[in-house]
Amino acid sequence: MKYLIILTYIVLIAGLGFFYEDKGELKAMNDSATFEKMMNNYYDVDMPRYPGVQEYPISGEQYINDARMQSSYFVTKDSPLTISSFYRKYWKSQGLSVNSDVTPGGGTVSVYDFNEGVVKNVLIQHERGNVFRVVLSSINSKYMKREFNSFSDLPVYQDSYGFISYELEDPHYRSSVVTYMNRGSIEQNISFYNTSFIRKGWKSGETSEKDNIKMFIFTKGVKEATLTLVSTGKGTTVTVVIKNRR
Repeated sequence: MKYLIILTYIVLIAGLGFFYEDKGELKAMNDSATFEKMMNNYYDVDMPRYPGVQEYPISGEQYINDARMQSSYFVTKDSPLTISSFYRKYWKSQGLSVNSDVTPGGGTVSVYDFNEGVVKNVLIQHERGNVFRVVLSSINSKYMKREFNSFSDLPVYQDSYGFISYELEDPHYRSSVVTYMNRGSIEQNISFYNTSFIRKGWKSGETSEKDNIKMFIFTKGVKEATLTLVSTGKGTTVTVVIKNRR
């Protein structure tokens, strides 16, 4: 179950384009030799290199809860079936059980390596014409760099549960997505977070409301936090997106 939750989160994040903050800069540099040298030692784990493409790093400093996540990408005119076949054959040769859901329009290939304690995923997305973008990622549950805190100055509703956090760090930018649930009503959550964010030094900004969804924006120094509360009928789902203000 934990593996499935993590894998789903990877696909959602990649599908929303969360990874691609700096892809323009990466391509603009266009230094193939530098990137090739970088990618040769990029992953902490065994990640197969797809032949005949230039692979680019996305970030080696990402975390889902307390597990380190690394990711990279490349573009190719090879079909999704050809791409997926390469990774399936590679991982099957290592005796791993491969999960694959690929069509001519794209899809995913993934494995859980029990020996390394690593989830490895390949996301194939149609980009334009006959070009596909392929996002590779690994989540290493044995590489624990921090306890779950995802910004220690965030208020959390009492008895919350089901925490999933995603964090991206580099020397110039930091962002985070935290999702969890609680059994309080949406009205109780609105009252709690309105008070608690201010108490922790955040300033309130824009708010919006639609049906059973309430959204707030708070700022603190260089940070901006977007809080979304969704009523589930039996409680409330909380999502906080934090990023540096540009």
